[in-house]
Amino acid sequence: MARIVGIWGIGGIAAAALALTPSPAQAKTFLPTPRDVHRRVVHDVRRVLEIPRTIHSAHVNAFRSFYRGNTYYAPHHHYHATYRYPTS
Repeated sequence: MARIVGIWGIGGIAAAALALTPSPAQAKTFLPTPRDVHRRVVHDVRRVLEIPRTIHSAHVNAFRSFYRGNTYYAPHHHYHATYRYPTS
């Protein structure tokens, strides 16, 4: 070690140590936050599944057996369709 310090000097050793340290992105060893996990899962699920946001006329017959009428929804000041889906 003394021979290396004599050849490179303290500045050379410090520069080499600085060059060999990982970047902050590489040094990240902690677990991802719940928000990061959620974003990743949502991203992956959206790539695999196509989830309809509304029931179109093509879907009416498939959901007819679950339809239970309309219910007044006060925050929106109008009626919404009510569906009862089986759960286990």
